[in-house]
Amino acid sequence: MARHRTPEEKAAFREQAVTMRRAGIGANRIASELGVGKALVTELLRGEPPPASLGRVRAKDELREVAFALREQGRTYDEIQLELGCSKSSLSLWLRHLPHPTAEERAAASTGGAPVPLAAAPPDREVARQLREDGWLLREIADELGVSPKTAFAWTTGIPVPARATHGRSADETRAMARARWDRVLAEREAERQEIQAAAAARVGPLTDRDLDVLAATAYWCEGAKSKPWSRREALRFINSDPDLVRLFVVWLARRGVALEQCRLSVNIHESGDLERATAYWASVVDFPAERFAKPLIKRHNPVTVRKNVGEEYHGCLTITVRQSRRLYQEVEGLWRGIVRGLLPPDEAD
Repeated sequence: MARHRTPEEKAAFREQAVTMRRAGIGANRIASELGVGKALVTELLRGEPPPASLGRVRAKDELREVAFALREQGRTYDEIQLELGCSKSSLSLWLRHLPHPTAEERAAASTGGAPVPLAAAPPDREVARQLREDGWLLREIADELGVSPKTAFAWTTGIPVPARATHGRSADETRAMARARWDRVLAEREAERQEIQAAAAARVGPLTDRDLDVLAATAYWCEGAKSKPWSRREALRFINSDPDLVRLFVVWLARRGVALEQCRLSVNIHESGDLERATAYWASVVDFPAERFAKPLIKRHNPVTVRKNVGEEYHGCLTITVRQSRRLYQEVEGLWRGIVRGLLPPDEAD
């Protein structure tokens, strides 16, 4: 905790702080030189305007000018963002009136152009050009030499764009670093996921007939065929691609005295899938002979589909149609109505 300063000490500190401020020294350095806190320096300098040398005059304007020049050279937003370290939203605001670079402009940007002559080029210009040839980005050169990105751009104009990612590393190195960092995070998340799932699974325990009724009715009302007022078709027809959900429905049917022999089982699959493999897969899931499956439903495949389940693990869906199931369908619909009623407050349930 900083000790309390007397008025005399503050007066002496203020005189020194004001002198340093007028010499162009910033508040952080003043605090370090005087050995006091930043809050006290702020108090000591109250009423003393900062010198112009400490202001960031037109900092954004300079970045905008460089971004404009890079865009006119044929550079993309991604490349400009890497070069300058500014956001794409700022680039969009600054450059949206400019047309997209043509193929010719892109080719010219990769080979460089004529250097811009400077009236009195300082020695750092040659250093900047060497750094650019070594693959440094504009913002890195600016930081290294203590100049603005605009100056770094002027010094290095004419040198081809560095074929690299960011901060001196190749794109592969950058991706490897990001992958290593995320692998650790994802491993921690996976361990947490497994712990949460195991704890939740332990809370369930054995299912009663009532539990199974509620679960099966809910699953069916989400995934099963339903009768409509304009098309009365009261029959159980359940379809799903999740093997565990299918097992749930089969177990429920068994507890209600319905064997799979009383059902019609068929595979629904895209024509690009492996029908034989899928039929064998679903036969093993429900423990029913594959040769007793009904004719499959083959869906026309769209070659430009965005579906992710198109590999060897794609088995399509299994449809289970229960024959002569009008009364059982009506019971499922009643169970669902009871579930919905159970969600309501007691005074609204009746």
